[in-house]
Amino acid sequence: MKVKFPDHTVLAVPYDVPVIGYGTENVGTLRLWQCEAEEELDFNAFNNQDYLRALEAKNKAEDITRVLYPNDSTWEGKRLRIKQQYVLSSASLQDMLRTFKIAHGDDLSRFAEFYAVQLNDTHPAMSIPELIRLLMQEGLTFEDAFQIGRDVFAYTNHTVMQEALEKWDLPLLASVCPELVKIIRKIDARFKRDMKALGAEVRRDRCVIWENQVHMAQMAVYATHATNGVAEIHSQILKDDVFHAWYE
Repeated sequence: MKVKFPDHTVLAVPYDVPVIGYGTENVGTLRLWQCEAEEELDFNAFNNQDYLRALEAKNKAEDITRVLYPNDSTWEGKRLRIKQQYVLSSASLQDMLRTFKIAHGDDLSRFAEFYAVQLNDTHPAMSIPELIRLLMQEGLTFEDAFQIGRDVFAYTNHTVMQEALEKWDLPLLASVCPELVKIIRKIDARFKRDMKALGAEVRRDRCVIWENQVHMAQMAVYATHATNGVAEIHSQILKDDVFHAWYE
């Protein structure tokens, strides 16, 4: 699968690992992705004995999936983390769309009948605008793509700590995934229209975009059909505290 960034394009190469259970006739599959360069070696640079530049594209691509969860205390560390999340989300969704078309044809309005995606915390929440973007590329309207995405996605919150509820500065996110930012702005505008229609206040603890930041957890609650915690008591905490405004 090709995944495009403003400064380069990478190939996401799948590696399937069998997951074998006890006393069952089924074997599950864990799909892992590794990034590779479209062209691993710049022969001209190599022949000119510029060996670092000759392998620059290869290293730049492979760095994305070399080590997950890099230190994100710097601008470049944050950009690498966003690239990781985007590659894993986009490659998986592109593969789902590919297999859907093989099995069911080109009527993507039925996509949610056959595919369900559970967002385990906010790290894969980029899948929401990415699926909308991919469906719009196939000719669907934003509204139709949004509704399909909402039917496909559900969100499991893993922690109540605010620092774990991802927030990305819009300029940072746009430097890595400018097309996603366009979709996220559309999601935010739709949310505000919904709140106005309901006569509800547009509050900080509900907004997808607030003070030039994307609140991934808020987007994950708004653009999915269900939200839960990892246990009953955790789900209750979400209702009473973390997502209380949404629960209301």
